[in-house]
Amino acid sequence: MISGNNVPNFKDYAEFYDLFYAEKDYRAECDYIMTIAGTYAEGPVRSLLDIGCGTGGHALIWAEYGLEITGMDRSPGMLHQAMKKAQHLNGSVSFLEGDATNFNLERKFDAVTAMFAVMSYQTAGEDILAALHSVRRHLERGGLFLFDAWSGPGVLSDPPRDRVSSFRKGELEILRTVKPEHDASRHVVDVRYDILCIKGDNIIKRIREVHPMRYFFPQEIADYASRTGFELICSEPFMKQEESLRISDWNVLFVLRAV
Repeated sequence: MISGNNVPNFKDYAEFYDLFYAEKDYRAECDYIMTIAGTYAEGPVRSLLDIGCGTGGHALIWAEYGLEITGMDRSPGMLHQAMKKAQHLNGSVSFLEGDATNFNLERKFDAVTAMFAVMSYQTAGEDILAALHSVRRHLERGGLFLFDAWSGPGVLSDPPRDRVSSFRKGELEILRTVKPEHDASRHVVDVRYDILCIKGDNIIKRIREVHPMRYFFPQEIADYASRTGFELICSEPFMKQEESLRISDWNVLFVLRAV
């Protein structure tokens, strides 16, 4: 994930990222985003910048669909995994290192995406504004910025809880404990990961990371958008096209149009 100054660099987490999210339906999410983009775009979407591309789960599928894709991430470890997976592709995809709050590729795209709650990693107001300014620089008037994020009403009505998950990787058992700490005054949940890599009866590696995650409300996104050259044109529950956002929805899709 790429993000602001307080975000982990995923140096160790990247090794297990695809294992943890093996069940995530990237293709369905890519199809959904393309449908939304087709609904609101003023012209065809042929080029796309995916900020916070991680290991390329979305970017590589869009490249398979024939789009010109640039994936950008703050984490060299995540990008290493993405480039390994891209070796079999004939499509147009490139990956580069960069931070969402301060980048300039000196070109425009038809659309920009930030998937899997990348914008929620921007926890401070100045980082949110900086990211939006950076995205706006890469869009012509009418271009779209599409991103999913944690939804404020959902988080407040159903607060995050401790979780423990177990995974297998070859001879290793990977035990992941997640402990959230909620700071309602900042609209931020500090998600504390404790990952144990176990071989037989021995713990051979331990990874600890804290991922600060901000949740958003549509009106505040509309305000941030108006201050950075955008207008908010859609907010809906993620992967639930044309439905109204409800208190129980934890993930929200925002679509901003450059003005």
